Amino acid sequence: MSTNKSVSLLKAIKPYKQGWHIQVKLVHSCRQKTNYGGDTLELIFADETGDKIHCTCKRTYFQCTQRDLHLGEWHMIDVFSLSEAKRQYRTTNHTYKMSIIEDTKISKSSLVCDDKFFSFAGFEEIGNGTLKSHFIIG
Repeated sequence: MSTNKSVSLLKAIKPYKQGWHIQVKLVHSCRQKTNYGGDTLELIFADETGDKIHCTCKRTYFQCTQRDLHLGEWHMIDVFSLSEAKRQYRTTNHTYKMSIIEDTKISKSSLVCDDKFFSFAGFEEIGNGTLKSHFIIG
């Protein structure tokens, strides 16, 4: 892996450009089976600032992805696709959704940060109705 690439924060990545190089922590993963999409591996990544993004991996890439990604560990990820997160109930509040593709490169990162990166709604937000309930993970 080339070490001269600059690392981008999740809030900076956009689908109109390729070649993003991100450093993220895997904070959640689960397998999902649907009638219309088949088996997928659903992942939540967080960067060092706490921004989170939903990532999906099709069954074709399960083996290499599960081998390279471990919950709670930091990783460098290159070559992935981004698409608009269009659903009413989005997994994270990031505008885009990430996808693992054939050329995705995953390697370990030397970054050490034990933050959990979850933020929970306050009782006041829930009670007065100002909570945006369409984001599943805050």
